Order: sequence, then structure tokens, then C-alpha cells
Amino acid sequence: MDANKRSDKAVDKFLNGYLCSQAVLDAFAEDLGMDAATAAKLATPFGAGTARNGELCGAVAGALIALGLAEASPDPTDQDARDRLFERVNEFRRRFLDVHGSISCRQLLGYNIGDPREHDLAVQQEVFTSKCPLYVSAAIEILDDMLTSGK
Repeated sequence: MDANKRSDKAVDKFLNGYLCSQAVLDAFAEDLGMDAATAAKLATPFGAGTARNGELCGAVAGALIALGLAEASPDPTDQDARDRLFERVNEFRRRFLDVHGSISCRQLLGYNIGDPREHDLAVQQEVFTSKCPLYVSAAIEILDDMLTSGK
């Protein structure tokens, strides 16, 4: 599936109830040999900046889970493989930062969504429907490019 279709599908799922982390991981799940239900469960804790704490952007977290599933070594003691994966994670991070300037949910949204009042303000300002789809799309496009081009 090309990146645009993958992105459109994920944004649609996000706008229809998936968390950002779930939508991004779901976009790659089939290619990684994972069923959608397992992907959704695995990604759930990382939604809304890790359980609505505004920390690491959930779209970024979903992409990093997918990257780990795609490229991590099955041997957890393989230091060289770990180092290579960490290089790839840092490449993803750099590319997302280049586009959006942050990987922090709180900074990207401009609200501390862990604070109920700020979360309510973010909802009122339609931040989740106006900004989050951009981050979901960016995470998918960057990861898709990295996985298909090898860089």
C-alpha cells in the first residue's frame, strides 16, 4: 500500500475513534504480520502523549513501535542490532522534528492535555481534529519512506 493510502486510512481511523498511536501502528500492522486487534492493544498506552499525559506524541510512538517490529533483532542481547535500530529511531525522530519542531504532544498541541481544563479547551478549539491528523500523516509518511527506501 502506498504512503498516501496508508495515511488516508490512518487519519480516517483516528477521526473515527482510534488513538493516534493506534491509527499509525494499524497502518503497518498487516505488513508486520500483526492483526489489527493486537496492534490496537499494543498501541493503546501510548495514545494522547502516553495515557493523556502530553508526553511523546502518540503518532510518533505508534511509528516507533512499528519500526521496532520491522527492524529489531529477535536477540535482545545483540548490541550491534540495537545500535542500528537506535540509529533508525533517531533518524525518524530527526525527520519528524524537521517537519513539526517537536515530538512532545504537549508542545505540538499547545495544550497540556493531562490537565482536564486544558484538555477541555483543546477539545473546544478542535485541536485534536485539526492538528493530530497532520502528525498521524507525517509519522506514516516518514516511516513508510524509511521502510521502503531503507534509509
